[in-house]
Amino acid sequence: MSERFRTFAGTLLEANDALVSAVDPMGMEVILPVSLQQSLGLPEHAVLAFSGESADGWYRVMLESDWLERFGGLLAEHGKVVRLPLSASAVVAPSNPERVLEHQLRLNNAVYRLQGVEESWTRCILHTFRYSAVSDEKRDGLVWTGRNLSNGAVLDEWVDVLSSAARAELLHEIAEPGKKRLALEHCPEAETEEEWGRLTQRLVPSVVHRHLHAFLSGLHRRQQRDLDRLHGYHTDLRQEVFARMAAARKKGEEKWEEERQRGKLRLEAVAREYHAKAADLWEKYALTIKVEHTQSVLLESRVIRFRLLIKRRKGERLFHLDWHPTTRQLELPPCEAGLPFGAERMVCDDALHVVSVDGLASCAGCDKPFCRACHPDKCPRCGRWHRQRQGDASAGDHPI
Repeated sequence: MSERFRTFAGTLLEANDALVSAVDPMGMEVILPVSLQQSLGLPEHAVLAFSGESADGWYRVMLESDWLERFGGLLAEHGKVVRLPLSASAVVAPSNPERVLEHQLRLNNAVYRLQGVEESWTRCILHTFRYSAVSDEKRDGLVWTGRNLSNGAVLDEWVDVLSSAARAELLHEIAEPGKKRLALEHCPEAETEEEWGRLTQRLVPSVVHRHLHAFLSGLHRRQQRDLDRLHGYHTDLRQEVFARMAAARKKGEEKWEEERQRGKLRLEAVAREYHAKAADLWEKYALTIKVEHTQSVLLESRVIRFRLLIKRRKGERLFHLDWHPTTRQLELPPCEAGLPFGAERMVCDDALHVVSVDGLASCAGCDKPFCRACHPDKCPRCGRWHRQRQGDASAGDHPI
């Protein structure tokens, strides 16, 4: 890790006009311009040590110190959006395209016909998001999502493979400067505002929720255990009050009336205490999830394009999916409603949108199915709003 950290620091400092020279063992001599001196809190000439042992006068740079924050200040927004090319060499199409389609494309209420297979180019975008979930415990992590910008197809399963291939290609391009880049026509440069909103409002929260499944299950279990214990304790207090009232009834009407008044006050006090402590538990286990976009990588890749004709009762539509030579897989079909969960897809009647099963589900109000791509916010028949927050970690409660 120290060697990689030193390489990263040297590259970053050189990019900011510093002079850098390696000094063994695990040291680095630098001459810094005025701007870097102020940002890093270093003199013009310094020697940085990236190991536990260092000579007198050297500045120790460790992962456990504040140096990551200093280097983060130098990076700022640089590198947040990166464009990387994949290999431009010719690719060989699958020998049996129909069989590939049978395994990857499943339309529950429509049919498709393969119109042709051809070599083409596309742009893919890979997003990295950092999440932080805080309750009685804390969980941090990263999630990745990937999309083909030409058709919105899902690439989440192959983000690591595509990223590794892109980095290798970039190193090869640096080693061979002057390499020509081909211009891609009729392919978007980036996601539209609508697509970005759908990604951040629906897809990313759902992906984060799946990553936190074990954490949320444990949170719910601990909360329910504490609620059960609290409910049991106050139930016992209520039973004691009822037992005293039953005993007082045997001693006569006067004793019964006196104990009944006292019991009523005790029951009210028990209920107030229960609800107050239950509210404290809800606050203790309240969950806050923060998601932050960290980086987007735009990949330019040669693909094998499967051109399809999708047929539904009231019409037909041209569509395409891409076979990626890097993964040697046909991409998952998109959900144009922004809910690409599961492998099955359906086609709506109105605009022939390709959506997931959830994207053509029935309305909770009128029980009539409708397309979430055509009507993203509410049911067109009854007007019921259907967009809900993802990742609800609520737990049950006990009445008292």
